[in-house]
Amino acid sequence: MEPASGWPLYAAFLADYSLTSSFRFYGAVDVLGVASPRENTRLFQTGLILGCDIDLGETGLALRPEIGAHRIASFGALRSAPHLGIGLSWSPKRR
Repeated sequence: MEPASGWPLYAAFLADYSLTSSFRFYGAVDVLGVASPRENTRLFQTGLILGCDIDLGETGLALRPEIGAHRIASFGALRSAPHLGIGLSWSPKRR
């Protein structure tokens, strides 16, 4: 059961390192939470994500494989949720 109302709280800290102009590693630590004082409920999760950006030529597209894990706490239970992902991002190239 999720709280019907509450305040979402989110904070993330990201760092990256470029090996070349087309290959970057990145890592992020994030905290996501929902506090609902009326229902006396607090849900939160913390996570760590490691990944890389691989530029696909001069198109502005980048492939983003990543691996991560989140610790989820809800209603007194603590669980881990690992994940693997791959994404595609686009940003305009600066001239």
